Amino acid sequence: MLQLLSFALFSGVFAISIAAIAATVRSEMPYILRALGILPSPTPPLRPVAERRFRVIRPLQGQPVSARAFRAAA
Repeated sequence: MLQLLSFALFSGVFAISIAAIAATVRSEMPYILRALGILPSPTPPLRPVAERRFRVIRPLQGQPVSARAFRAAA
């Protein structure tokens, strides 16, 4: 009986491990193929591309703004 329970536990852990490895390989396949040079078609970027954000600082019209004011605003 103990051997049967041990085998069942081993089989369960083994099956879960194989499923986890298969899921990881499936999700990483585009990157693996790109690294091997097999797939020339576009693949997802390695890191998410975020929209660049920046501040636009404009002087008030009619009033000249010094470089010191620009540095203070930044």
